[in-house]
Amino acid sequence: MCLRRGILELIDRDIEACTAFNKGSSFYREGNYDEAIKCLDEAIRLDPEHTGAWNVKGIALEALGRSSEADATFAKSRELGYIKSKVSGLHNISTKS
Repeated sequence: MCLRRGILELIDRDIEACTAFNKGSSFYREGNYDEAIKCLDEAIRLDPEHTGAWNVKGIALEALGRSSEADATFAKSRELGYIKSKVSGLHNISTKS
């Protein structure tokens, strides 16, 4: 019973992280970068290895002119193994050196 509850909690947390990521991505596309960052921070809190959330957060930070924070965020995304995706429709700049 405890194992089942643990698995269900992990699934719930994963769903919540995905929901926060999707909201953050939507806010980013609307140009609402501050709200995007709040949602992406929530996604990262729920799933610290969510590479997409780290990457989009970096893009939003860059859009706000917060370059040093963006660079650190992109570095974290790369550290976690972020792979550039052509599917997302978001411009990935996390591969910059």
